[in-house]
Amino acid sequence: MIAMDTEDKETGPGGIERRVRVGIRLKLFGFLLPLVFLLIVSVTWMVTEVTQSTLRRDLLQRGAAISHVVAVSAGYSLSLKDTLGLDTLVSETEKSDPDIAFVAIRDSSDNVVAVAPDNKKERGKPYRAVPPLKLLGTFGDTRSDEVMRDGRSLIEYTTPVSFKGQRVGVASLGLSMGGLESAQWSIRQRIFAAAAVILVAAFFGTLLLSSFITTPVKQLHQGVLSLASSERFQPVPVHSSDELGALTKNFNRMAETILAQKSSLQLKALQLEEAYVSMVRVIAASLDARDPYTMGHSTRVARMSCALGRRLGMGEEELSNLEERGVPVLAVTAEQTDAVAKPMEKIMKELLVR
Repeated sequence: MIAMDTEDKETGPGGIERRVRVGIRLKLFGFLLPLVFLLIVSVTWMVTEVTQSTLRRDLLQRGAAISHVVAVSAGYSLSLKDTLGLDTLVSETEKSDPDIAFVAIRDSSDNVVAVAPDNKKERGKPYRAVPPLKLLGTFGDTRSDEVMRDGRSLIEYTTPVSFKGQRVGVASLGLSMGGLESAQWSIRQRIFAAAAVILVAAFFGTLLLSSFITTPVKQLHQGVLSLASSERFQPVPVHSSDELGALTKNFNRMAETILAQKSSLQLKALQLEEAYVSMVRVIAASLDARDPYTMGHSTRVARMSCALGRRLGMGEEELSNLEERGVPVLAVTAEQTDAVAKPMEKIMKELLVR
């Protein structure tokens, strides 16, 4: 599909040079395809970054909202020390979203009152805090940090629990980043698949565009070679109504004009040649008429020359040239016979040798 335009190094008919060179199609591919590839890669990268940022922001906001709802719901039960209600709250919250790793409610002394999944060892004990790796943001009174807990990367939300304007505890929520990474990987796969499809479409689109441009150019090139080599010229077909189509139409008109002028010149050359031969015959006849002895001598010599030429295997064009050019040379007087006899004798010897 993609190839270099190869041409001979010799000079072609009409002086048109042919050489090896890089074709227009390959140049178009070399320019357009990398450009499209860079464009697709840039767009893919930007879409991926925006998508990942959006997913991350949605996850942070979702976790902050859940943590805030838990803190608001736990205020009354925590003030009454209703552990059953708190256990139900954290258990139902943990089951509501598969990305939730844990939910914990602690009192004002920072002791764990309720936790899900249920871990009896942590109840009544101080909350086991881990140092944050990075602050991810704050949403109102809710703080989100990236932490590493029990070998897992989590987003931990901390929201104060208040009741009647007084702080009675803290609600902690841990979201697993595995769901975010899985969603990001799924989005990346879809984006890369779409980019691959677009790249393939761009490849064939570039191929079609280059073919649309180079086909008329190649046809014009062949038309020029045909016109220069005196072959039977066929008008170049017009495939479009744009600049290339106008160029093709103008080339066909130019070729018709050149061929018409060429035919006219050939006709005039033939007429000139016939006039020349007629003039030579008249001059030869005038020279022969000067002397009764040489009368008809030039015509007989021309006929003999043609007869000898046929015996020597000359072609029709050579015989015609021999007859036409031999007449003025052989139209001599008796005093010039010796000058003509030697070349005739040579022709006779060659004939006898054959």
